[in-house]
Amino acid sequence: MGKKGQLADQRQRLRCVVFDLDACCWDPEMYQLWGGGAPFRRKNNERNTLIDSRGVEVRLLGPTARIWHELHTHERWSDTELCIASRCDEPSWAEECLSLFHIDEQREITMNEAVHTKRIHKGNKQTHLKAIQEATGIPFQEMLFFDDDSHNISCVAQLGVECVHTPRGMTVETWAEGLARFGLAP
Repeated sequence: MGKKGQLADQRQRLRCVVFDLDACCWDPEMYQLWGGGAPFRRKNNERNTLIDSRGVEVRLLGPTARIWHELHTHERWSDTELCIASRCDEPSWAEECLSLFHIDEQREITMNEAVHTKRIHKGNKQTHLKAIQEATGIPFQEMLFFDDDSHNISCVAQLGVECVHTPRGMTVETWAEGLARFGLAP
């Protein structure tokens, strides 16, 4: 099969996009909020910034809201599931943030509403991805995983998942890199 045929086959393979949360989709990490944390509230009705009980801001990184909105609403991704694999130290805080951050300009869709499957707990990321694979039935080779921790990237890559390291959180470049691995453009 020629290269063009391989790319066509790969385009059909991306069926699950999995995100880490802390330092990948938002900052600061939940453990950095110890002494504060829940309850969270929106900052001046901004969709990309929350404030914890101590007044510390939690912000969505880069194009996270736009990417999640596209994955949730665009016909291009109708057969693609958006999932979370997070080792967050404070899962209940993460859940609260997911329910407060909006991914659309109209502030009608929360991050939580866009997610198909979540695994937010301590443990090895392989365990998280195996649970997501079991819940969705999607083969590892049809998954794309974003994480800021290189150890997590190494562990998950062993499963056959395409992984993109996000040392500065989600960026336009890391999103494009992930899509390119499946022969797709942003």
